Amino acid sequence: MACFLPPRNLADARVLIIDDNPDLCDALVQLFTSWQMEIETRRSLENALDDMLAAADAKKPFGVVLADLDEARPRGSDFLSVLGSAVGVGCLPKPLIVLMTIAVGPVDMAALPGVSGVMTKPVTGSHLFDSLMEACAGHGLGIVGKNDAVERLSLFDRASVIRGARILLVEDNAINQEVACSLLQKMGLRVKLANNGEETVEMAKEQSFDAILMDLQMPVMDGFAATKAIRAADWGKDVPIIAMTAAVFESDRSEAIRTGMNDHLGKPIDARVLLDCLIRWIAPSRQTEPEEEKTAAAEPARAALLPTEMGGFDVMSARERLSGDDDLLLKLMHRFLADYEAWGQRFHEVAASGDGETAQRMAHTLKGAAGIIGAQRLQRSAVALEASLRQGDAADPRR
Repeated sequence: MACFLPPRNLADARVLIIDDNPDLCDALVQLFTSWQMEIETRRSLENALDDMLAAADAKKPFGVVLADLDEARPRGSDFLSVLGSAVGVGCLPKPLIVLMTIAVGPVDMAALPGVSGVMTKPVTGSHLFDSLMEACAGHGLGIVGKNDAVERLSLFDRASVIRGARILLVEDNAINQEVACSLLQKMGLRVKLANNGEETVEMAKEQSFDAILMDLQMPVMDGFAATKAIRAADWGKDVPIIAMTAAVFESDRSEAIRTGMNDHLGKPIDARVLLDCLIRWIAPSRQTEPEEEKTAAAEPARAALLPTEMGGFDVMSARERLSGDDDLLLKLMHRFLADYEAWGQRFHEVAASGDGETAQRMAHTLKGAAGIIGAQRLQRSAVALEASLRQGDAADPRR
């Protein structure tokens, strides 16, 4: 089972779960407990606001609230309205509110004031992680935890136990390649690049790697087929293979594990989550990294070049994912403009031809690239487009 750490700005937040399903509550308690977060559960919205106010008075406010959507719809409007008023007058710090539902389809967020996101049941660890990340990014929330003032070690220092490890990065998108290579080199790791699954199998056969970071959706041969081919060979049975995908569909994540991958990383890549995952799967190394990689890893990130607020962007989250490297973020923004300037025209041509598969792949790629640079408004549009193509309009993307 894939294992994740919580988004950094939620790492020390207290969690309130409101749902009448004891099995779901138990599962969520286990997930949040594995993230070393403090959790309380309630079976209904009744008295929930009083409990939140009492917790705030005790200097232990709830930073995250997960509630059942069906519970919120008939009775929740008053709860959400009064909660918003309490936040507005300073009685409560603003919590991250995510509603859970078994329904499939769009939810009218305008009818749910103060709600940061909605996720479908059943809830899995990866699904919960992605939903919290999207909720944070979508509303620009920055929940301060008790350890936020502690100075963080650099990627290079934190990666000391696996420094010098050999990583095969499998990725066909140029922006994703640049991000992952930069972060891996900052960790003092040795990186080789494959552009598709076919190249991956050949490279993994010819040389040994300590881990393979595998994109799932690629031309020529996708990540699923490449993993099956590697696992079928005697030389490829034990190498850790970690899926990397911007897919929001649980079926993709489940298929990655069934295919033989060891873990899953969501895109856009977060430096801290990436490093924790690699440490989890790579055996401690006594190797010394090459001098050129050591120099690249030790080079400090540039001072802030970007404003903290830009229309349609979540600059702070993008900066955080890149370990504070504004120079890299600015470079990626310029590259995005160059690579995707003609995307709209190309998509319309593909849609007009009726090629739903290519249209869906283009939407998927745009979603991941937009997420990397923090273009949250564009990313949400790409998410909706991909879902539309996959679920309802895949046969005719012109609709």
